[in-house]
Amino acid sequence: MKNKKLLICFGIVVILAIVAFEIHKQKNSDNANKVVNIGVILPLTGPMGAYGERLTAAIRLAEEGQDDVKFLIEDGKYTTKDSISAFNKLKSDNVDAWIVFGDLPLLGMKTLLAESQNPVLCLIGAPDLIKDIPHLIHYSGASSAHARELGDYAGKAGIKSTVVIYQDEELNQSLIPVYQAVFEKNGGQMLAAIPFMSGQQDLRAVVVKAMSLKSESILVFGYGKDYVNIMNELVQQKYNGIILSDSNTVVERKNLISGGEGFVYVDFDFNPNSEYAGTRKFISDMQSKYKVTPCVFSAFAYEAAKNLIEAIQTNGKKSEEIEKYLYGKGEFQSVIGKIQCVENDELKVTLNMKKVTKDGDIILRKGN
Repeated sequence: MKNKKLLICFGIVVILAIVAFEIHKQKNSDNANKVVNIGVILPLTGPMGAYGERLTAAIRLAEEGQDDVKFLIEDGKYTTKDSISAFNKLKSDNVDAWIVFGDLPLLGMKTLLAESQNPVLCLIGAPDLIKDIPHLIHYSGASSAHARELGDYAGKAGIKSTVVIYQDEELNQSLIPVYQAVFEKNGGQMLAAIPFMSGQQDLRAVVVKAMSLKSESILVFGYGKDYVNIMNELVQQKYNGIILSDSNTVVERKNLISGGEGFVYVDFDFNPNSEYAGTRKFISDMQSKYKVTPCVFSAFAYEAAKNLIEAIQTNGKKSEEIEKYLYGKGEFQSVIGKIQCVENDELKVTLNMKKVTKDGDIILRKGN
């Protein structure tokens, strides 16, 4: 009789344990269904690895305190092949939305991303890459806007001649006529556009050729190690004209001779001395929590992640509802200044002309 009672009690305990386990399992399943997975493809290694580190930290910062949104980050190495591999891996994780960095990866991935039917925030310089493709949203500054701003500043600053040195890729090729048209409209003359290949060994010859034209300015379009080598070669060859560039000056500062002192570049309204407290806090948090100095690309990644979270939590994860939220938000203050997502157009962002000095960057001309 005693053994029978023990068996009954044991059976009850087992049944309760099974019920509790099933309830716990169901609860975890419900929570898992509520979590939104956002796939992120960044160049964590390779020639653009410095960007990937900064973008990753920014996205993790935006993710802090979020229980219902999870960012799954994969290394696309800034190649089409590796980015597609990263996409396929993330797709198997039931991704609900995407953040993708880089023009080159987007060239090979845009059809796959569009077919996924998920919203994609594209951190690219050439918005035309995704023009008229459903659910792909340009969410960073356009390189063409940089080129226009550089041409306008150089022409109005009284610079009479210029040479462009550019990394021979499609995006950079497209920027040259934009810059030239604005510069020459303001009274300047472009003497030549000189290409260099990624990984090219003799970059000194490229710089010497550019300097032989005795231009008042040289503008460099490029990225990564090759960009650094060209900029440093201009310094080593003691070019005494004005060296013009873009936000890569900030990204590669630690690799530039004297930190790029004297370079004039176009950049967003993003700096440690910003009038906006949110920008100052973002930069401080990146440095203290993630031990990296943020650049403008990490600022765009942060805003993309933060606004994607807001859109999902406000309107849900359907592409149409996310797009409705982003386009309907209007102009707002971000860590990159005031921005606005405009349907079928470039993201509107303020641009400033700056100069690197030994005491820090100074603003030569503020954008509107």
